[in-house]
Amino acid sequence: MMAERQVIEFEKRNDILIEQVGIMRRNGTFQYIESHIWEMLSGMNIPEPKVMEQCYDFLCTNHLATKMLMGMPTNLRWNKLWNMMMGSN
Repeated sequence: MMAERQVIEFEKRNDILIEQVGIMRRNGTFQYIESHIWEMLSGMNIPEPKVMEQCYDFLCTNHLATKMLMGMPTNLRWNKLWNMMMGSN
């Protein structure tokens, strides 16, 4: 039951972020802040802390990759992120 509530909370946060992105896209350029990136990665349930940190570092320094990833459905993000990090977009 606790896990279900966490999933629901992550989905709500993701929906809010998607809405914010849509607003920002209509208003011009948008750059994600680090807490948005960390929150998105947390929602991806990356089990290895070292991998999580590597993903965070990659996205914080690659704003276009972050923008692309944030625009994708949640269930497709991990594969896309991994491919971007490995250089095979």
